[in-house]
Parts: sequence; structure tokens; C-alpha cells
Amino acid sequence: MNVQKLFSALATAALSMGFNSQSFAAESISNNNVYIPAGTAQSYSIDVASGSKSVTASITWTSKSTVADVILYLKQGSAANSSNYDCRVVVAYKGVCSIQNPEAGIWYVGVQAYVTLNYGIEAFSTSGNTDGKTGS
Repeated sequence: MNVQKLFSALATAALSMGFNSQSFAAESISNNNVYIPAGTAQSYSIDVASGSKSVTASITWTSKSTVADVILYLKQGSAANSSNYDCRVVVAYKGVCSIQNPEAGIWYVGVQAYVTLNYGIEAFSTSGNTDGKTGS
């Protein structure tokens, strides 16, 4: 199976689970002002290199709330969701999931919204580089 067919299959699987897939297997993700409607979920993935010190996903948005609006998930090897995650954070304004000494491979970030909002998301792995981030 070539890489393009694999990514297509992953996108189809993510969509069938209710996740709106934004990107697959980037070395890092940095998106601002992403729209998500209430009651939906979106999925991202990053490729974590062997020997990485950590993998981190963070989310923020401009409208502060006193209730939990979003759940952020991080999972190695398969789509992250409410029943399948290595890290889960219930977020009212901003939140971070981080795993130390992660296994190399594809890590999935899931965002599940309970209100309609625009958010910013960043996901990356850290290594011994001077800036601490892998990817761009």
C-alpha cells in the first residue's frame, strides 16, 4: 500500500468516527482560528521521531468560559477520541496534553467541541535540537 492510499484510508476512518480530519503525519502542527461547530470533533496527526523527549498538543481560544467547552485528546498509533487516548484534558479556555519519552510513530490529536468556537492548535515533539521542537 503506498503512502497516499494509506493517508486516504486513515482520513476515511477518521471521518467515519465523526472526526473532521485536518492533516495527516506532519512533523508539527500550528493552526490559528480553526472553526469547529458544537457537537463535532476534529482530528490531526503528527509524526514523532525516534528519540523524541516529549510530544505535546495545546489548544487555546479567545472566548473564556466558566464551563468545559472542549476536550483535547492525544493518542499514539490510532485515532484519539473519548474512549481511546493516552492524554485527555477538559478545557475551558486553554489546555495542554504532553507525553514524556513518547514512542516513535504517528500520534493523533483529537478536539471535541461542546460549543461552536474558533480555536488555535499546536502539536509538536521535542528533541535535542536547540529550539526544542522537531518539524517546522
